[in-house]
Amino acid sequence: MAKYTVPKINFTEIDNSIRTVSEPGIGIGAIAIKSNKGPVNMRTVSRNYGEFKEVFGPPEALDDYGHFAAENYLANSNQLYAVRATMGDEQYSQIQYAFPNASSKGQNLSKDTAVFKFNDNEGTSDLKLVQQLDNVTVTTNLIKEYNDKILGQKTAEWIVDEAATSATSGYSLKQEALWANITDIKTERTENIVFKIGPNNVAEEGKHVVYPTLVDVSGNTLKLDTNLMIRDEAWKNGTLQYADIVVSNTKMTDKSNPELSAHEGVKISFTIPSKDTVDGINHRVQYVAEYSAVSGIQNADDKSKTIGYSDLFKSKMFYIPDNYTALDEVVKSEDEFNTSGYGLLECQKWELLDWDDTSVRKTYYVDSDFIKEEEIGPAYGIYFKEYGRQDNTFALAGQHELDGEEGDDKHLVFCSACSAMYLNDNKDEVDPIFDTRSPKKIVMDMANEYGLGDVSELNSYYYMKYFDIKENDVIEKIVVEDITSDTNEKQHIEKDLFWLYSEKESPKQSIVSVFKAEFPELAQLPIQEDYEAHVYNNEMKYEEVIRVNPIVAQPSSYLFNSVDKTYADGYTLETSTEDEPGNGDIEHYQSNFDGQFVIASLGPGKYGNDIGVSIITAECSEIEALNHRNAFMWKYKYDDEDLVDADPEGWDENSRDLTWKKVFRINVYAKTPSQTAKLAWGNGMEALTKDPIESWFVSLDPYAKDTEGNSLYAPTVINGHSDYIYVSRASASVAKAGSKYQQPKQTYAIYQLTGGKNSQKNEIKEKTAALSLYRDVNLADIDILFNCEAIESFGARAQKYIAHQRTIGQIAADRTMDIGVIQVTAKDDKTVKQMVADGKQFSFNNGTYVAMYAGYDKYYNGDVGAWIYLPKSVAGACVMAYCDNYVATWMAPAGVQRGQITYTHGQLKKLTDNEVGELYINNINTSKNCGPAYGECLYGQKTALKKNSSLNRINVRRCLNFIEKNLKYALEPYLFQQNTPNTRASAKNVIDSFLNRVKAGEGILAYATSVTEDKDDPHIMNVSIKVLPAEAIEFIDVKIFIEKDKSMVIEEE
Repeated sequence: MAKYTVPKINFTEIDNSIRTVSEPGIGIGAIAIKSNKGPVNMRTVSRNYGEFKEVFGPPEALDDYGHFAAENYLANSNQLYAVRATMGDEQYSQIQYAFPNASSKGQNLSKDTAVFKFNDNEGTSDLKLVQQLDNVTVTTNLIKEYNDKILGQKTAEWIVDEAATSATSGYSLKQEALWANITDIKTERTENIVFKIGPNNVAEEGKHVVYPTLVDVSGNTLKLDTNLMIRDEAWKNGTLQYADIVVSNTKMTDKSNPELSAHEGVKISFTIPSKDTVDGINHRVQYVAEYSAVSGIQNADDKSKTIGYSDLFKSKMFYIPDNYTALDEVVKSEDEFNTSGYGLLECQKWELLDWDDTSVRKTYYVDSDFIKEEEIGPAYGIYFKEYGRQDNTFALAGQHELDGEEGDDKHLVFCSACSAMYLNDNKDEVDPIFDTRSPKKIVMDMANEYGLGDVSELNSYYYMKYFDIKENDVIEKIVVEDITSDTNEKQHIEKDLFWLYSEKESPKQSIVSVFKAEFPELAQLPIQEDYEAHVYNNEMKYEEVIRVNPIVAQPSSYLFNSVDKTYADGYTLETSTEDEPGNGDIEHYQSNFDGQFVIASLGPGKYGNDIGVSIITAECSEIEALNHRNAFMWKYKYDDEDLVDADPEGWDENSRDLTWKKVFRINVYAKTPSQTAKLAWGNGMEALTKDPIESWFVSLDPYAKDTEGNSLYAPTVINGHSDYIYVSRASASVAKAGSKYQQPKQTYAIYQLTGGKNSQKNEIKEKTAALSLYRDVNLADIDILFNCEAIESFGARAQKYIAHQRTIGQIAADRTMDIGVIQVTAKDDKTVKQMVADGKQFSFNNGTYVAMYAGYDKYYNGDVGAWIYLPKSVAGACVMAYCDNYVATWMAPAGVQRGQITYTHGQLKKLTDNEVGELYINNINTSKNCGPAYGECLYGQKTALKKNSSLNRINVRRCLNFIEKNLKYALEPYLFQQNTPNTRASAKNVIDSFLNRVKAGEGILAYATSVTEDKDDPHIMNVSIKVLPAEAIEFIDVKIFIEKDKSMVIEEE
């Protein structure tokens, strides 16, 4: 039979000295620690202490010995592995986002916040998180009905949406809009205006008096006053005293005209005070009066007499009264007014909330009787997708005679399929709305307007016609769909163009004018630690309160001693293959709420509560304000641009299997423990566009890939790559609903992970269990496995401490390529005798791989601001790492040249030379003070091997470790080569060349090698190496002979 079954390099050490993963040899350390931050139950490498603290956080307690050891070890080495053990009471921070198919108990709907989505008056999509209006105003006052003088009917300032329920009411109010074509009395500008319906739109009513201010002797008008508006109350009851009316002494008459010669004109002037005018401005009046009508005013003895405004503007008051009979009665039509050029008109002062600018109310002065029925009416917001355009087009439409002829029925929007119209060329059967052209001619005209050579390109499109209020014209378009159909009308035609709301945590209310708005819906919130679902138990007849299950860490001892060997080699951060089992604590977690996507912190502990996440789903593609580099920006990232542009469906329909609709974004944020989430990250839109510290584009479709073929599956993308979060694969699998993979429901803030808790324990047995991750040489390539725990006492917990040290020693012995550095004395040891007794508790079958240390060094840690006593095993490991990195592995880690303990500020117990020697006799290494020049230095380098051999010295043991590791790498390429003299000669040259370098560096004094074919099995190449290790000087014996003569001889032995 063959001697071996697995092809590999086997080492056998033949000790003739008895007097009867990284590259080897660079001081890679390994420890097991307790920490409140970082990944657990896995090997994690740090290259400097800053990196270690970034992963595991700073020390927080006086027993965080792993951190203290790491700080000092990484001052001497550039690699340290640490396994964070779990005590079994830590909890992960987490957050859960509901899928659309989650049950009601899993849908965390806000009780005080709603999401209000709208397209504002520029067509820009926007979103606001809103609160109950009653927080900032009394809504009952806003919905009381009053008479609207423009509409001529009752209405309220604001109305409640018919879609409101008991849960959603109170977050907004709305109101319809009117449009009107008006000519402003003061500016004389004619325009179409759109404004909110409301009871306070008519601020004042009065009489618009249009009269001549200057005429010639024949009574022909030379100048008109068109701006005089007198309040109704003043018109009825207002007066002026004679004293306030100035009548000129100069008279005028037309003597050349016999019919007019009897009339005498005289200038009259007076001022109507602001309190009596509609516009609130003093108005200076001047006109030519009939002298006979005003002579009484001029000649009156009692100037305190009064005359009413209505009398002052009667026709009889004007020069040649017959010209002004239109002033005696209110003119009811514009035609009648234009005939005379003068008149008494009903007018109104409108104070309107203008659709273009809701920040202020605009004022208009109108002749109310002159507004034609066809030039005032409800205004609607419409939106449609025009042929050849990707973005929606928004417009304001009003009911109108779309054929341009008065008298026909009014229409808001007309739509008809182009294909059907093209088949109709019969002018006799033409609907009046088509004007004078046949339907076919209209389609052909539109094709020409859109630059189409082939009219058949419009077969699947629609002809649309509407009156555009802003353009004041009838507009024709070719559009993608019939927006007037029963299924589309509600979505594409909006009658409520004004909305009242209050942003979350704002002290005031806001008004927005819109093209389109959605009734506010209660905000979807993620499930956090404080969430409670109230479910009525029909069987037990009471209401259950369900709270989210915490994610509790399994203790390391359970994990590594479990019958289930899934995590025998610990957890992994990555989950891209079955060989990477992931984090068992999170993967085995079962939420007690269905349909949840679970995101957890990388490791357990309170630190995770300072992590925040936001979810940006494909839904945000339709919210323009969230089309932002930190929010939605991947519409054209994964699919062909033409395919995306040709897709007629919304974000939530994906019959064309577009990748962008499967992708959502997870942004990660961090805050300090003293900050609140709101202070750190803000709220709503501000938060969703904030710069994240990490951002991940992911999908819950396991088959989704990016343009380079890389998986977009959330667990694959995030796990092992994020420095902050871990995604549960188990929860990701819940996303599938039928043949579709859902996205989490959209939320609109950054939410912090909650529920993270630190361990209240520091169990040495859990760290002992975690050491098992260093057993496999192929998985953990290390050099120095060392203890970092201080042993308070070998009293009641003696076995736990002893087991920890023995496990370190046993692992190193089993690996046969490293050294285990252990602590064999406790802090409460008072005497050397007690120290020796403690040390004798330890024995090892292969003690050459174990170095035992005694004593404790006083060290100051700035993070905790305290003095700590570190076990001497840490100093031993640090000095070995120093040798590896700065001197040579085979140099003794002791003495003033290499054994200085740079971080120590004293010893827990000072030892005499004899006490140091007594420990050393028992193979226990410690330190001594070597004076001011050198300080505290390690003063011993024995292994735990009791027999008198070169291998009971650390420098020899580590020299052989170094040789074996390097030869393992050097000889690896020879496996499966031909076992021929040439191959063996080549291998011997490699070995000799390497050993020559070791010899030159004084690691060995001599060596001999042979490489031969095994005489029994030609598949084996035997390598025989004999080395004579270089021993370290540990004792210097100086003899001084005192002679009688003048000479002196010193003999060294």
